[in-house]
Amino acid sequence: MNPDTDPTEAAWELPQGIWRHREPLLPPQPSQEECPQSVDLTRLTEGIFSVLCTGSQGQACPCKRFGPPSTVYDYFRPWVAAGVFGALVGRGADR
Repeated sequence: MNPDTDPTEAAWELPQGIWRHREPLLPPQPSQEECPQSVDLTRLTEGIFSVLCTGSQGQACPCKRFGPPSTVYDYFRPWVAAGVFGALVGRGADR
């Protein structure tokens, strides 16, 4: 556990440093031209981090809070391939 982490924050409540650096790291979605993005990327990112930080199963991700688990996973896979999480962890220290 990170000693700088606020114990009152839930697993999906990310430090401001993450939000500042997230956007330029995200790979473009292949279908954005055909179908405008209707996914709330903040909510979706929080869903991904909720699963990663709690160790819960992706299918257990609460739909009402984060959106459908299948959508969370559909974004998680290309973000892993693009190195988004490694870059965020490396930058997360500058909150």
